Amino acid sequence: MCTQNKDGRHVILINRVFEGSWKDKDGNVSHEIIDYFLADDKNHYVYNVPYGQCPSGKNKTATVDYVLLVGHGRNFPIYGYIEIKEQFLRDILNKKNVKKKDAIENLQQKLEEIKYCGKPIAKIFQNDIDNTYMVTFRGYEVLHIPKISLYNQHTDDNESVFRNQQSDQWEIHLNGQFRNSKYVDNEENFDLYDKLKKFIKPDNEIWEQEKLRTVDENSDCSEDYLPNTFLDLINKDDNEECYTNIFYALFTNKIKDKRCGFDEFLEFLNESKNELKTHNTFKNDYNAFAFFDTKTDGAWSMKIEKITKSSAANAKDSQKEQHVDESKEKQQSGRIDIFAESEGTTKTAVIIENKINSGINGPEKNQLEYYYKWAQERVDNKILILLTVPDANVKKLQQELAARYENNGDTSNQKLKEDVKNSTLIVPYSIIRDFVKKEKLNGHLESWQYKSLTDQIISLLNRHSEESQQTKFENLFKAAIRDIPS
Repeated sequence: MCTQNKDGRHVILINRVFEGSWKDKDGNVSHEIIDYFLADDKNHYVYNVPYGQCPSGKNKTATVDYVLLVGHGRNFPIYGYIEIKEQFLRDILNKKNVKKKDAIENLQQKLEEIKYCGKPIAKIFQNDIDNTYMVTFRGYEVLHIPKISLYNQHTDDNESVFRNQQSDQWEIHLNGQFRNSKYVDNEENFDLYDKLKKFIKPDNEIWEQEKLRTVDENSDCSEDYLPNTFLDLINKDDNEECYTNIFYALFTNKIKDKRCGFDEFLEFLNESKNELKTHNTFKNDYNAFAFFDTKTDGAWSMKIEKITKSSAANAKDSQKEQHVDESKEKQQSGRIDIFAESEGTTKTAVIIENKINSGINGPEKNQLEYYYKWAQERVDNKILILLTVPDANVKKLQQELAARYENNGDTSNQKLKEDVKNSTLIVPYSIIRDFVKKEKLNGHLESWQYKSLTDQIISLLNRHSEESQQTKFENLFKAAIRDIPS
């Protein structure tokens, strides 16, 4: 039975952030980038998607306690949360005995005073205040971010379940889907509100605090930071599939002497062993590096591979795969992002899984084992698993791998887990960026069909090469507002 809160209506706001830039304004970063910084006046302003509006309808007078920042898609990532200090917009617009026209003028004056790098927020976002309010709340000066990947799993019965990558300890069921924002209040949805509040408690071990700072106008902003790229145009600068396709195009680039970009990439990884070891501290040995000592006697065949559990059980029996029950296939199918197989007599394989916002498990807790078994049926020699990941997420992925393959009391399939652990390497985006730079310098991209996009690709990889999301957003922010007058 729901218990009504006597202190008035309180809300936890679940906010889908618009990742990337707006499509209709060149160089205009998304409004909610302000969520990650302090303004010049050292206040933390927060934007409510969409249009910056206050809670509307029956929630209009409610107090928003927290804003939970989440991504897009059915199985969306959970980025963090902000504790709200003040209902900034509502307090200005709803002042007693103040006409709406006067309230709007008061708000416009306030927005002229809110600056980042000395530039008023109204000039940064260049929007008509009648259509979009630019600040909704004022939050505490801390962003709570997950230590490990958290994600939402959308179920077949139209519910959303928040899951911890290491366990199912936190399961929060949201009935129905939502587009931009969802309000969970303590009156009609007290049980759900209470669960969410316990989920985002500061002392919950899954969160860590990131102290926010102002945007440093004087720090270096690399020339590699281009504010407008082809992925910004389509609002996909954080899309895993887009980067997977970029990697695939780079690796299949034909060079000379029957070499391709993938040969160059493996050679570059071998040269970067010492740096790679710093990103793979989830294990005490580095058996995966033995793969680079294996000599292949044929070219690499690469594909983006869709597989099923039936094909994993017997990849060589194509007849069985054709007779898979469709309902089971839908339930059990999976896809390796990139699968590379040597064509010589001694076959080796490389599985590449690209992880921008997702973790190693997803809805399936045995994803890497599943793909490894499937590859075993196809090759008779070494298998290497490469997890490509933004530098800011390396630590999370290390913790997930340790939880799955070292600190887990589950002894089932121990041999398979040991094989997967010894075959897996985390490859941060900074190494891939440096690889692309080297390929460009060596002239290997001169005849590449996407040569004209090379600098934009380096810029996109550079965004994901920062050791923290805050630094990444700071450089994007500075690049976007560089030419705006103070």
